[in-house]
Amino acid sequence: VRLRTVDRRDVVGTIEAPWLSFRHGARAWRIPTGAILEYRGPQSRGSETLSTGLRAEYFPRRSFTGDSVVRTDSHIDFDWDDGAPVAGVPPDNFCVRWTGRVIPRYAEDYAFHAIADDGVRVWIDGRKIIDHWLEQPGDVRTGTARLIAGRPHDLRVEYFDSTRAARAVLAWSSARQAREVVPA
Repeated sequence: VRLRTVDRRDVVGTIEAPWLSFRHGARAWRIPTGAILEYRGPQSRGSETLSTGLRAEYFPRRSFTGDSVVRTDSHIDFDWDDGAPVAGVPPDNFCVRWTGRVIPRYAEDYAFHAIADDGVRVWIDGRKIIDHWLEQPGDVRTGTARLIAGRPHDLRVEYFDSTRAARAVLAWSSARQAREVVPA
């Protein structure tokens, strides 16, 4: 398995189910398959990290504008009810953008299930598979994508809350995998 980093360097890995092993120079990582993967390139001289989780950007307005709060979320499985999602973001009329990579266990079609109160959009490898960008109760929306086992696939999820209860969950399933929250 070859992974290209954001600074265009290659990280070479092998599949040792249920693990993926990666190395780059003297650095090595071992992560479970099915994990959400985020690679952060050099942050200081000689420093690089490979971590699980999604980059989460929380915005104080539904238009993805304003000062955002950025953190790493291990998965998307939130029920904020009437509360604020993070400090510095109001409990209503906010939005979130999650980005990262997901590594499937099997090579087959995967169904992605988004539960959102209110709007949600999901992209896999740049292709929009769920587009339900309107005020709604916590309904389930499903889209499918063919994934390759052990290969990182780009994932982007956008969510907004209008008023009152706020909830966002992303799960996946396939012919050989039971429905579960997309793991980190």
